[in-house]
Amino acid sequence: MFVEVVFPLAFDKPLLYRCNFGKPLPGCRVVAPLKGKSKIGFVYNTASGIPEGDFEIKEIEKILDEGPIIPEDVLILIRRISDYYLEPPGLFMHIAIPPYARVGREPKRILLPKFVKLNESVDLTGIKLTPKEREAFCILQKQKFTSISELEEVWTIKREVIRSLLKKGVVIPSTCEEVLLERIEDRIVYTEDQKRAIEEVEKSFNNFNVFLLFGPPGSGKTEVYKVLAKKVFDMGKSVLILVPEIALTPHYIKRFSGLFGDSLAVLHSSLSNYERYRIWMDIKRGTKRVVIGTRLSVFSPLVDLGLIVVDEEQEPSYKQKEAPRYHARDVAIMRAYIKGIPVVLGSATPQLETYYKAATGKYKLLKLSKLYSTKVDVDIVDLNVEKRIVSEKLKKEIIERLSRKESTMILYNKRGFYRAIVCERCGNFVRCPSCDVTLVPHREGGNFLLKCHLCGFTRGVVKKCMVCGSERLNARGIGIQQLEDILVREFREARIERMDLDTVTSIYRRYEIIEKMVRGEIDILIGTQMIAKGHHFPNVTLSVVLVADQILNYPDFRSAERTFQLIAQMAGRSGRVLERSRVIVQSFVPNHYSIIYGAHQDYESFFKEEITHRREFFYPPFCKMARLLFVGKKKDRVIYVSNKVYSLLKDNEFGVQIIGPTPLVVEKVENRYRWAIFLKGKSSKHIRLLLKDLPLSVSNVRIYKDIDPIDLLN
Repeated sequence: MFVEVVFPLAFDKPLLYRCNFGKPLPGCRVVAPLKGKSKIGFVYNTASGIPEGDFEIKEIEKILDEGPIIPEDVLILIRRISDYYLEPPGLFMHIAIPPYARVGREPKRILLPKFVKLNESVDLTGIKLTPKEREAFCILQKQKFTSISELEEVWTIKREVIRSLLKKGVVIPSTCEEVLLERIEDRIVYTEDQKRAIEEVEKSFNNFNVFLLFGPPGSGKTEVYKVLAKKVFDMGKSVLILVPEIALTPHYIKRFSGLFGDSLAVLHSSLSNYERYRIWMDIKRGTKRVVIGTRLSVFSPLVDLGLIVVDEEQEPSYKQKEAPRYHARDVAIMRAYIKGIPVVLGSATPQLETYYKAATGKYKLLKLSKLYSTKVDVDIVDLNVEKRIVSEKLKKEIIERLSRKESTMILYNKRGFYRAIVCERCGNFVRCPSCDVTLVPHREGGNFLLKCHLCGFTRGVVKKCMVCGSERLNARGIGIQQLEDILVREFREARIERMDLDTVTSIYRRYEIIEKMVRGEIDILIGTQMIAKGHHFPNVTLSVVLVADQILNYPDFRSAERTFQLIAQMAGRSGRVLERSRVIVQSFVPNHYSIIYGAHQDYESFFKEEITHRREFFYPPFCKMARLLFVGKKKDRVIYVSNKVYSLLKDNEFGVQIIGPTPLVVEKVENRYRWAIFLKGKSSKHIRLLLKDLPLSVSNVRIYKDIDPIDLLN
């Protein structure tokens, strides 16, 4: 028989092989010769016949699986999204399963997870424990679950002892979520809006439908997810809940773990290869039937999937930035269509295209109103007049919160201590040697380091300009580290924490800050945009966006939408329980509609204004878009290839507009130059037909096809 095999490489099409033994099914792993070496690949399909042509067909060397390791619905999904996104199917196969499963072997020894807990179902009768094992057992009886490092450093229990207990089944792997996050057993009375939404989705449990659950922050969307998930779970089916980033998982774990216990699995990028393999295998076996996870979880091998939820569906992090480029929300909708089940998209600030589909009847719109009747006062501060980053208005409001023992959250999306180092003589900035960006001064301990936020390059502070040699260098701009210093000086008695990529060095630290905020142990939390979404902090009565127009001047048609979303999400952190709260938004363009509507969390007014601009300039949802990204080490060659492709595409029969070529906002990243061509047309099908046969590389310039791009110029 003949089979089509794909490898995790940028090949346009599957490769044909002969199999003289066995019948490998689609989704099985095989070993096959490729470029003189034996490689593990995946059977993509069985071939119906021998293709015409005089060429050698190589033979499969080994079949690794008796049955498919990739479930049928995931395999069908990969075929469809490979065709839609014009990405090699082998790359999707590669990311769909964890590393140990890719190579066809289990770990040779029991790898230690980061956290463990006692196995409550194990029968100790007949299990012999050494004195050290019994000591570890007694410690875990009191601790319930703990980290391996704590057992080792605090209790002097060696890792080999834990490994032995794992092998005997006395302890089992746990997660930092179980260690740190207390379960919440909510007892609430559902509103009429919530009941109506639950009933509508329940009617579609055995049919494909897309629902948009739309409601302001604090309207109880999570409670609707919980009820729906429990109903599906009680039917014996599985549930997939997608969240845009790890920071949002505590919110769900605390609320869902009480309902689903050991049937709940959490998947995200901070898991080790072993942990991801262990959880993935549990999901595949059906012992984990509720999965909460980030983008990659959309490929989870869930048994008898019955419901998909995509929370914060508007978030750009659902879009994969590297090949294979896909959007997890849209892939989730495709998977729901294949399975014939409902998918619920939830958001207080949905993507404009999503809300347009709901408003025009393609999706079903379910509206929720706010649960709490809190009074929220809004102040928009003009920074052209104020001239200070911590305005007098803001200072006064923080003092008032401190006196009432309430909490303040401040969003400032600028990492580092300063923003840049500039030469006063020639005006040049100190730049990264590999990227077209300035190096950002960070304070670490008592020293300053210059960091590139794109490639990670780090160096000490320079004393001379690298262009003119002048020693007249000056630090410019305020970073979030300096803001923290300002607040510490202004409010000496306040408990202040900072949450950004520099302080949140581990997922454990991230959860620790979130839990302290929930318990009211932080007076002022400052952070980048990771603090703005999804968290429920009952004690917060003041939400602040320090400089609201940072995204607004970005040359992208979505800049107003993203500005609105960030402000509205941040404003929604305030006044979720207590009776009176305030939102302060500081801006250099205080009269812009995205800032005014965002501060007041008025999505529908923003939508009416923004949709007119989209219609006028022919942008989504009134068109479909794609981006061709040209990347190479030599700038002249990148420009040549992009111009050559433009000439090839410009006079097309489908009426697709071809715009460019143009350099990206940051043209060079990691010594590679990046140019782009944009395509706009009425039909996605026409755009994909136009790009389908375009090669993946020309003259050492890699060509990436980005269908439905989220970030145009980055």
